[in-house]
Amino acid sequence: MPTPRRIHGVTAGLGALAILMTIAPLARAQTPAAPRGDAGQRQPAPRDRRNPDKWRLTFRAGESIPGAPSSGLSALPPVGLPQNFLPGLADRAVPSWYFGDGSTILNANLPPGGHPITPLDGVLTSAAIARSAGPLFGFTISRAITPRFRLEFSADASRTAPAFTSSARQAIETSRAGFVDAFGSLFAVPFFQNPSVSSTATVSDGSRVEWLISGAIDVMLHATPRSEWHATVGVGLLSVGADGPTATLDGRDAFHVVSRAFAEEDRVTISSLLDRRTFLLLGGGWSHTLSRRWGVSGDLRVALSGPGEVTQVSTSPTVTRFSPPDIPTIVTGPGAPTLTFSNNGASTLSTTLAPFTTFVSTGVQVRAELTAGLFLRF
Repeated sequence: MPTPRRIHGVTAGLGALAILMTIAPLARAQTPAAPRGDAGQRQPAPRDRRNPDKWRLTFRAGESIPGAPSSGLSALPPVGLPQNFLPGLADRAVPSWYFGDGSTILNANLPPGGHPITPLDGVLTSAAIARSAGPLFGFTISRAITPRFRLEFSADASRTAPAFTSSARQAIETSRAGFVDAFGSLFAVPFFQNPSVSSTATVSDGSRVEWLISGAIDVMLHATPRSEWHATVGVGLLSVGADGPTATLDGRDAFHVVSRAFAEEDRVTISSLLDRRTFLLLGGGWSHTLSRRWGVSGDLRVALSGPGEVTQVSTSPTVTRFSPPDIPTIVTGPGAPTLTFSNNGASTLSTTLAPFTTFVSTGVQVRAELTAGLFLRF
């Protein structure tokens, strides 16, 4: 026999059913009927006319692969005019011992068996500064203007700014060490007393972030209910951070002759000239709708721009002035301009060089970008 609790539950369920059967006809009676056409048929409910794909906001990430400059124009600072530090001598001032005419004069005046300095000429006159592949992050916002065409604006940041190549870094280190070896060979002559030589090199890549701002138009090439394939054409602006790559070499040499002291500092800075330049954007991609609002995409784009890699060199040599001043100390190699040290300013190392452009890349610079994205439609 059913328990009283079970009988009570069945009774409650039958009562709720009876109430629903009573309310349902009343609710239908209160619901307004849909409008009917001339034939007495119901008209379909108005559709939502909002286009969920009119705007798209895409967040993208991928790899930026810039091409390295393969050719360019180069030149070293010109040879200085004769200075005539002392009458009858073939001498001229130089901006540094590390490159150009200064290296030539120093090496020509070394004693037999001396260790010549390896000049920085190869670094200054070649593509020592280049871009390497790196990650890219950015966003794109686009608007449909027709079923086939979309206008878009993109902003990307990539870690591909100019930096010294590995071969350039090695050449800089070779010149740094060569400064010590060359002056060590020169000061091995007993004429120089209490010699001291040092050389340091500091290489910095500066800001490694580049910004790419572009506007483009997407053309739909093929579409299925959930996927699209498109081509992209546009223009943009490439901008680099405030600090570019630099390399600074600082060489110091000092000695005594009898009771007279001589000391000088050779400071060289190699840098890249930062610039902004426009580019032509070409590419294509694919997008796939996951839901009414969300989707995924993939794009391959190529940016074509003009030459952009520029190498410059500057110097700021210092000759220590002692009191009382002395006449120059002269070292002469066979058939070479005179190598002159002085403690009154009349030294071979005495020309300050303002930033001088030694290399400019030529040709078209190519950058490829492969990205994947997640977009929101609204």
